[in-house]
Amino acid sequence: MRELQAWIDEHVKFDAAAADPMLFPETVGAITAAKEEAEKVVSITHDYVIPADARDGQRVLSERSWKRADGTGKHKRCEHAVTGVIVIGLGRGEAFKVCIAKEKGSTHWGAEQKERKARASGAAKQGKSGEQRWEIEQRKQREQRWEIEQRKQREQHARDEAERDRWKTAAPAILEAIAEKVKRAPTKATGLLAQIILGQLRDPWSMPKGAAASVLVPLGISAEDLVRHAAFKVLRGECYEYQAPRDFPKRAKAFGVDAKAIVAKVAPVPTAAAADTAPAPKKKATKK
Repeated sequence: MRELQAWIDEHVKFDAAAADPMLFPETVGAITAAKEEAEKVVSITHDYVIPADARDGQRVLSERSWKRADGTGKHKRCEHAVTGVIVIGLGRGEAFKVCIAKEKGSTHWGAEQKERKARASGAAKQGKSGEQRWEIEQRKQREQRWEIEQRKQREQHARDEAERDRWKTAAPAILEAIAEKVKRAPTKATGLLAQIILGQLRDPWSMPKGAAASVLVPLGISAEDLVRHAAFKVLRGECYEYQAPRDFPKRAKAFGVDAKAIVAKVAPVPTAAAADTAPAPKKKATKK
């Protein structure tokens, strides 16, 4: 599974526009917030070269073209920050603020701006040969920084994998301990078990008015109330799925509800569409 995930990360480009909110809730939230603020969303990667099978003609910024600017760790915030989404390679599917303003963003690109000024000044003084030596030296330094960063990432990845392996080994013992606690935990609708169950039942991405589970089937306080409320949240999610018009009527029928009849009553076929589908009237025969 790890090998498959690693292959996907390196060869399957992440589609930010179609990100699944169940699998990438933080990323979808970041993209939505950026769109609401009319903020630019850019595709980024830690890699310098993207595999041919992951290219689709859309621009992806390599690590030379962006700097993290979300305020985490040593990464400072800046006024030029936009939302970046890692679409290929390490961290695929993650979204965070980045700065791509190489000319304006002195907070993140100050060193590079100084280098360009010094290079221009050095070239003016030393001529073409001096400029070439400067370019070679700067390229070597960039390559060295890149190698150091890649080594750090590989070492961190190895540490993470080792920690996951330790966790898998200990997981059965952890679950045995939790199982004993779960057997004695309260089953009331406001208890810890209820919170765990309801936490897995996320609301549909676009929730229309009048479909709130807390109003239609209140949570209540008993275990029976919890079962009804949780089941309704599942049904509500199914009702808004893409294939709901085809699949949900059968589910509704199990409850004695004729979903198709309700659709016909609440949202009848428009008159124009009905006219288009109606058979054309027969022409009357004319006497010669």
